[in-house]
Amino acid sequence: MDEESFRRFMKRNSKSESTIREALLNWRSFGEHMKEGGASIDAATEKNLEEYASNVADERVIRNMMHSLHYCFKFVGRQSMEEKCIEIRSRYLKREPLKLKDFLGVSTDVIGKLKDAALRNIDQLLEAGRTDKLRRSLSQELGIPLDVVVELVKMSDLARIFGLKAIRARLYHDAGVDTIEKMSSMNSEALIRVTSDYIKRSNFNGIPPTPKEAEFTIKEAKRMARLVEW
Repeated sequence: MDEESFRRFMKRNSKSESTIREALLNWRSFGEHMKEGGASIDAATEKNLEEYASNVADERVIRNMMHSLHYCFKFVGRQSMEEKCIEIRSRYLKREPLKLKDFLGVSTDVIGKLKDAALRNIDQLLEAGRTDKLRRSLSQELGIPLDVVVELVKMSDLARIFGLKAIRARLYHDAGVDTIEKMSSMNSEALIRVTSDYIKRSNFNGIPPTPKEAEFTIKEAKRMARLVEW
């Protein structure tokens, strides 16, 4: 990439000098990553971007890195790579955590007890129930059956998957795909089959995931940090 031309391109788009410097640093870093794999940055694929991001533990760094690279790929005219950077970055944008009261099939009494303990969303519950010892303690302190606590923690963990909302979390949990580990061990065909069978068997008010959704969900599960001990 012609860096001087890139600088002019960025300035025409009103980007600051610090933004330009960061973009160039990330472009060079990605280039080094490609070189280590025996290829040039010009031959980079969407899969290479996914692998590159997966090597970074800090989500903030991933967001900034993909933000920088999308400008670079826009400049060199690689639209699919530009869009892939935006897609990866979107997974790590801060978003409002799902509220526990939105899960299907949870009694108002349980939600009330959790709310009194300042546990209103999935992030708060995952922190409070990440180990067996903590879940048992939570059950005893709040007077909520242990199996209900476990169920809520499992659905909360599943709901960390990007785009997975309350209905899907309930469907996957009740169909037996109730942990991130189980989800990551499946393929899309199996996930569709398991959820379809459960819907027919139980008359669950919902539909199975599409092939594209199932593939994305499993891919995300494989990438996610394990926050809960089972």
